[in-house]
Amino acid sequence: ALLLGFESRIVSRHQMIIIGFFGKGLGLAALAAITWFGDRLLFYMVVTFIAGIFSAHIFSPGHSIMQAEAIESHRGRVYAALYVLLQAAATLPTFIAGLLADSFNVQIVFLGLGLGLIMAGMALTKFLGWIRYRGGI
Repeated sequence: ALLLGFESRIVSRHQMIIIGFFGKGLGLAALAAITWFGDRLLFYMVVTFIAGIFSAHIFSPGHSIMQAEAIESHRGRVYAALYVLLQAAATLPTFIAGLLADSFNVQIVFLGLGLGLIMAGMALTKFLGWIRYRGGI
């Protein structure tokens, strides 16, 4: 949270979310390399700590944007819908990741998830650039 406070003076909330996607993606992809390290517990703790910092880059500005954009009388409904959709959206990828980890290798799944988040960050960057070009945000 302290990092986000300092960063908010330099970058916008939308840019923080993009940074979060890239950082979280790199963190998950780095977990694929865990077998190369002798002290795996230390490597895991450092990488997941850094990935957690980047998770905050996604969720905290996202909630801030939602609060700023939602109509005050509908804010509770917006948050209720968000949490229902988050739970629904988390279930299917969890099952898929479990099936993939059983079928392939856990490292391949982490690498795939990390690369997927990096690609999502790239798509978000392109989308926000397109919106800015059109006169929004």
